[in-house]
Amino acid sequence: MEPESGVNVFEERGLPVHGEEEGRQDVDWTSTLEEIHVPAFAEPTGPQHQLPSTASPLDYFSLLWPSTLFDTIAEETNRYAVQCQEKAGKRDPSWIPTESQEIKAFFAINIMMGIKQLPRISLYWSQDTALRCPWITSAMSRDRFWKISQYLHLRDNRWALPKSDPNHDPVYKVRALMEVVRSLFGQRYLPRRDLSVDEAMVAYKGRLYFKQYAPAKPTKWGLKVWMLCEAATGYCLNFNIYTGRRRTESPHGTGHDVVMELCQPYFHRQHHVYSDRFFTSPVLLEHLEEHGTRACGTTHLHRRGISTEARKTKLKKQGEVRFFQKASLLLTIWKDKRQVATLSTNQNARMVANSGVVKPQAVMEYNKYMGGVDISDQLRSYYPVGRPSKKWWRCLLWFSLNITIVNGWLIFKISSHDPPLPIRYDHLSYRTALAKLLRGDYSARGSGRDRLPLSVDPRYQAAFCNPSAHNMVKIEGRKKVCRECSRWKRKTVSGRSVETSFKCEFCQVPLCRISCFKDYHRSLP
Repeated sequence: MEPESGVNVFEERGLPVHGEEEGRQDVDWTSTLEEIHVPAFAEPTGPQHQLPSTASPLDYFSLLWPSTLFDTIAEETNRYAVQCQEKAGKRDPSWIPTESQEIKAFFAINIMMGIKQLPRISLYWSQDTALRCPWITSAMSRDRFWKISQYLHLRDNRWALPKSDPNHDPVYKVRALMEVVRSLFGQRYLPRRDLSVDEAMVAYKGRLYFKQYAPAKPTKWGLKVWMLCEAATGYCLNFNIYTGRRRTESPHGTGHDVVMELCQPYFHRQHHVYSDRFFTSPVLLEHLEEHGTRACGTTHLHRRGISTEARKTKLKKQGEVRFFQKASLLLTIWKDKRQVATLSTNQNARMVANSGVVKPQAVMEYNKYMGGVDISDQLRSYYPVGRPSKKWWRCLLWFSLNITIVNGWLIFKISSHDPPLPIRYDHLSYRTALAKLLRGDYSARGSGRDRLPLSVDPRYQAAFCNPSAHNMVKIEGRKKVCRECSRWKRKTVSGRSVETSFKCEFCQVPLCRISCFKDYHRSLP
């Protein structure tokens, strides 16, 4: 990764030098360089768990995503379904209360859909064997999957505060879940010395007041997430959702506040934090140093705290460099194809050769350690979890699940295993195994429209799974809308719903005589 250019441009969150501070700043900065002493990093690192060497991928996933979360999701989903039916004033005949194991199977299916990606969800249950996915169809019927997706919920809406309330939380719907997994991210893994802070994007194109546009990112429209990751592996240690300008903000700007909040659990451990010019300022690096944390990053020369002489520096020859120092704060201005400025408290004024090119040490270290968040994004993008939705909070739910899987994989692959992992056991193998274990022995025979109440006669349950029990009979009275045609949104030539005079005698479901009757019952277990 090449550092960003320190061009003479003001940013919304970059604060320019002005007023009476300018003269004092010029006195503080000097071209006389001294050796900067960087304390050694001596903290313990690596996974923090007591799992045996025979632990499965699901055990590692559960370190970061406890099974109690599935219990909560099942409970809130059932509550939301009741609330929707009360609001509509009628009962949903297709809905049967869900349970924790079914929610696990639902999540497992969404994980598998990220591995085997098809254009439409319905294709996983297609009658075309080239598209149909037997593993998914055997886990849950199509109608049940859609019904759980319809009522899926994480938190009771009744306790959400209105926007006018000072304590209103824009991400209330997913806050509790995110706080659980975020706290476990830091507990289960102690990072190495070098960390990186950057922004990530969660794709979302619906209407939302804190949706962001990032033209330089692969995902240009969506929800912005501030992330702190280990530089070498991309393990996500901390994250926060950007929901717009805060009611109360420090005078140092958003970038300063984000870095201080994300790094707070790692203060006084002599970590080195790398950030780009959106975050980096003299005030930030000084505050981090006061908290026992060193830092390095590209910066704007018009940041508050940089001397007038440095701001006016215009290097002309490629390879030319100038250094300015203020105590342990080093400003490096280097001419590459463009002029680049870096601020650091963990580097000295040295030039280092790399592949025949001589660069400042600060630039070399920045290029080496700035990409932690990009690594995390890359691992997350290989197998996306969940589908695009008009409900923004679902995008954050799938983001939380996906980043948990990535972190679980990073811990899994560096932990000891007995027997040792196969040479070709990779991220894909881990995800596939996790989806299978998460589903367990759950089957469509016990879910959705196919699941019968326990009070039903066992002979009836046996007949339900017997194809010969489903007979076509004529509907008494007026025609009814075909269930299959309605699901597939088929219409008549005039644009009306397709109606039929026939139904299944056993299921009591109206179905077209020609193909819908067979299609409907073919999806049954």
